[in-house]
Amino acid sequence: DGAAAGQNRDVRVLIRHLYSSILEGSGLSFSGVFHTGTVTELGREWKMAESMGAVCDRKVVARTTHLVYVARGEGGATEKLVEAVQRGDVQVVAPEWLLACRSAWDKVDEDFVRPRNWEAIRQEAQSRAQQRTQHRDAKKRKIDGEIKCEGKMNEETGDAKERENGQSLLQEVRGLVDDVEEFLSAAGDAGGGDG
Repeated sequence: DGAAAGQNRDVRVLIRHLYSSILEGSGLSFSGVFHTGTVTELGREWKMAESMGAVCDRKVVARTTHLVYVARGEGGATEKLVEAVQRGDVQVVAPEWLLACRSAWDKVDEDFVRPRNWEAIRQEAQSRAQQRTQHRDAKKRKIDGEIKCEGKMNEETGDAKERENGQSLLQEVRGLVDDVEEFLSAAGDAGGGDG
């Protein structure tokens, strides 16, 4: 009787291990799934994903592999969706994908569980991502142009004051670097080890 109880515990441990590896290696973020004011970490979908081995984040971050997305109202492309589409390596799925993975005890093909109206929403997100990129590039070109223009003016006018300020700043930075190196050296000596 005692051996049978031990085997039952072993089976439960095995089942728990298998279940917790369903989404192992997956990083999930959520958009439109939880109502405003909800603590997302306490949400059913968040907890389900973590119990299947996924790592969940409030934002789309470097480790995000999936965005669980629900379109809310007109113009459904949220900032998280735009970011996910812009990255290109994030799978966008409906919350039902989590249920399908749980039922299958395996990671289900994302193409079978896309959000409602996915093509229209994806196109809207791609358009907004393009606009964002164009705006960022234009801003960068403007800043680069201002820097070049300012540098050219300084060269043409031979502004001694600007050169003096630059030299002064350079000396300050070198002094700070020396201070940091001295501090690190002292800290290494105090540690008494190789690191």
